[in-house]
Parts: sequence; C-alpha cells; structure tokens
Amino acid sequence: MESASSLDRLLIFLDRLRDVHDRAAGGTVAADDRASLADEASTLAEHVLPQLPGLCREDGRELSAIEVFLLALFFHRRTSGRREAMLGSELVGHLHLVGIDRSEALAALAPESRLRNAKWLRQKRLRDGHDPLDCAFAPCARALNLFWSAQPADTEGSEPSTAEPPLSGEGPYASEEEYLWDLFAWRNLCLKRCQALIPNEGTPPAASPELEGACQQARAAQLQIRARLGASVGGRTFALEAFRREHALGQDHLLVLVHLLASEVLEAEPYLAALECLRLVCETRNDLFLKRSLFRAKGRLRHRGIVLADGPDDDKALTASLSLSEWATEQLLAGVLAGPRIRDDALDRFLRD
Repeated sequence: MESASSLDRLLIFLDRLRDVHDRAAGGTVAADDRASLADEASTLAEHVLPQLPGLCREDGRELSAIEVFLLALFFHRRTSGRREAMLGSELVGHLHLVGIDRSEALAALAPESRLRNAKWLRQKRLRDGHDPLDCAFAPCARALNLFWSAQPADTEGSEPSTAEPPLSGEGPYASEEEYLWDLFAWRNLCLKRCQALIPNEGTPPAASPELEGACQQARAAQLQIRARLGASVGGRTFALEAFRREHALGQDHLLVLVHLLASEVLEAEPYLAALECLRLVCETRNDLFLKRSLFRAKGRLRHRGIVLADGPDDDKALTASLSLSEWATEQLLAGVLAGPRIRDDALDRFLRD
C-alpha cells in the first residue's frame, strides 16, 4: 500500500506537534507523547525529509535535519493561516518536544548560524532581550519555497509573495458547503496545471512559464484552503475532514476524490480514466512515474473501497475507469447536506475557468 507524500507526512506530524505544544503550555504533556514525537521525528529525519523535492536542490542539500525542522515550523504555521513571527524561545520549545537538545536548537538560531547568514530566516531582537531566545524570527521566501516540489523563479532572499490569492473567499468558512466549493475551485486550478504539463496529449514539455504559473496558482489555492480551514470554528469536525483523517488520506488522495465527486455531481460523468486522475495530481514529469501507486489495487483509495475500479486488466491499474463508491460519496457530502445553502447566483466564483 502506498504511503502519504513526504510533505503530507511532515504536515501531519507538525499538526500533532502543535497540539502537544498547546497542551504543554497548560502543563499536561505525557511522557509517552514526548517519546512518540521523538521517535517519529527521528523517522522523518531519516526517511521523509530527504524525499522533500526542495532538499534535492543545491541550496536545500546544505541544510541539516534540525534546520529543516525549524523552517518547517514556519511553513506549517503559514499553511494554518498565521503569518506572525515566532520567538526563538518558542522555536526551541517546539524542537525540545521532539527530542532535540536545546543547545542544538540554539546553535541553529545563533547570529553566526547558516539559517540567518544564508537568508533562510529574518530576525529582529526584542528590546533588552537575549539573542536568539528573544529574537522574533520570520521566514524568507526561499524557506517557504523549500517545501514545494517545483523550483520557484528567482525568489531567493525576497519577501513572500503578496499576489492576489487564487480563490476569492477569505476568513473562516461559514459552512462546510463553502469549504467543498473551494475544493472544487482548487480542482479546477489543478486541471489547468494538468493542461500546462501535457498540453497536446503527448510528451510532457520542459518547464514553461505557463506550467510554473499554473503550479503556483494550485499551490497557493491549497495553502489558502488550509489556512481558511484552520481559522474555521469546528473546521476539524467537517465531515470531509473527518473522512480524510479516518482513512489517513493526503492531499493527492483528497484531490482525486474531489475530482471524482465534481465530475459525477457537476458534470454528469461518474467514471473517469485512472490515467486522467494521475495526471491531475502531477506537478512534474517525474510525478507521472512516482505517483502511479495511488491507483493500484493495494493503494489506499481502492484497498479501502473508497474508489471503485472497472477495467479489463487488474495488473494494469492505469487502464481502469474509476468512480466513487456510494458510501464514500454519502460520507463526503454528509456535512453539506446538513448545512446552510449558498445561493446559486453566488457559485460562479467557485466555478470560474
């Protein structure tokens, strides 16, 4: 059975670390929690962090596991809709919970450290404070770009982009229905990315401005949705989110489900080719090979009966036609059926080309 992507695994771990850190502030962290986090951090450092595409680039290869964990804390916070700086003491406290010595964390944030001198982090010392504990740190653009699969264009050392967000909604979700329509809009942006990656149903082209722009739009939409969800009261209890957590689904799994659901409900096409779904979740040509396992019989979606496959050859997963099982469709839509309705004349912003 295929595993979640390296970025998904890292974000899930950081979700848990955030929860444990919040409990620690109230003095209620069990020793088992610390031990479990430390074990998982060790596994991530050895097997997951090296698979992050950004660490394969020349600038990423220089970073240690501790440095990557520090930068990941900022990326995780940004995906949760928070942009404020983090104090050095807060960063050291997070790393201490995963078994990293305070002295090592302090060294990674010190004035002579690589993160500060190579423009991975920006810092400002608080008045009468001690460096680095009382410094307020913020990520440079290259630090956030490290966690995306494609190489962004010429952003080293610059401020994070302030471009217009790809989705028009802002703030917490008023209902799960609004969340679902945003997912449909994200899916449409991923379809544009797919068209840019394989424009003529032939050999995928080399990187192009069109492909890079489409990738950036899809990534930004994903972050925007995650930020809005994190700011929503009860967002974690949305039926869609509960379903995703119950079945340990990553972003690629979610995108496939949203694509199948939109195709069935909005476009009257309940069956889609597995190859089409594969292309939808790809950003690069290498992804076309690396993500095939999503659609195998032992992959999470088919193995759990969430997605049904109808094809002439079980050994050729990409020749199958895929559809959502009825029970999965009902569970995915459970929160929408019970929630308030969005006016039909307000839906155009979610379905625009």
